[in-house]
Order: sequence, then C-alpha cells, then structure tokens
Amino acid sequence: QLAREEQDDGSAPDDITRNPPVYPCSRSARLQQLVRGDEGFLLALGYATQRGYGRNHPFAGEIRTGHVSVEIVPEELGFAIDIGEILLTECEMVNGFVDP
Repeated sequence: QLAREEQDDGSAPDDITRNPPVYPCSRSARLQQLVRGDEGFLLALGYATQRGYGRNHPFAGEIRTGHVSVEIVPEELGFAIDIGEILLTECEMVNGFVDP
C-alpha cells in the first residue's frame, strides 16, 4: 500500500506562510509545499520554452497582467473619452551582456 487514507480529525490546517514546516510535516503542510513548488515549476517551464538554446538568453524577471482603460481625444471635443478597457500582459525580460 503506497498511501494511506487520511482521516479528518477536525484540526485547523497548518499555514506554512506563518510557521515554517517542521518535519515530519502534516498533510496540510505537505500539500502547501507541493502547490508552491508547482507554481515555480510552471514559471520555469515557461521560461525554458521562451529562452531558446544558446549562450545568451533572457530571463523572465517579472510577468504582470492587468486591465488598462482605453481613451480617445476627438478633435471636435478636445478632451479624453473613456471607451472601455482591455486586458494586457507584460513580461519584463532581463538579459546581461558583457562588453568585449
């Protein structure tokens, strides 16, 4: 038997953001660590697919997303009118170059 069935004893789950895990960990602490590791893996996977192969490749420093309002300024009115919003994604890439 590889895994045993967990029983709910009614206790509050551990919070590894407030208290560091103490080994052996509880089930809730193990699951939280797995989720955090999975998030890092997904970012690393995205980084690996975009960087390509070679000596110089960029690193995804920060990835941001958010809604931005779109405005136009009609000549006949002379002031800005908000016509809606769009979802934008931005990736700040870091690349180091050494001068010869």
